[in-house]
Amino acid sequence: FHHYERFADLNASGQPAASGAGTREIIVGTGGENQGAFGNASPIPGSQVRTSGYGALAVTLATGGYTWRYLQVGGATADSGSDTCH
Repeated sequence: FHHYERFADLNASGQPAASGAGTREIIVGTGGENQGAFGNASPIPGSQVRTSGYGALAVTLATGGYTWRYLQVGGATADSGSDTCH
């Protein structure tokens, strides 16, 4: 299945961590031939955004931080944000 999912900061056990105290994870499997639904599975702890649809993730790195934009086919921004590096 081809999905986009963004998580809050997670600790080494994959559980939500205080902001700035963990690692952000963004899963972008939004290309390919077929798409499917997330199904009935509930999001795991720390999941902040879940969406389906073809698109691409643009990440811009800067001194001390980064920004991201998930752009769907057609140009719509489905998710975006920024954070500091630690």
